[in-house]
Amino acid sequence: MNFRQGIEEGYYRDDLDVELISFFHSIQIKNTFMEMSQDVKKYSKKRLIDFFVDLITHLIANEKGLKYIEEHYNKGE
Repeated sequence: MNFRQGIEEGYYRDDLDVELISFFHSIQIKNTFMEMSQDVKKYSKKRLIDFFVDLITHLIANEKGLKYIEEHYNKGE
């Protein structure tokens, strides 16, 4: 992940434990996404991906990062 770059550019919280958040993120994505995607009728892949983007973004981003995501994330839709 690009956690250090995001911190350096001022989009991520500067108090992140990069090692721990990287470990958490990899475990979370692997386990939770696999478990939730078992019920494909209930959760579409797009819905799951959007959920994880929102969850991780709010976990790591500071105010500047959240504003950037808000302004740019939906432009591709």
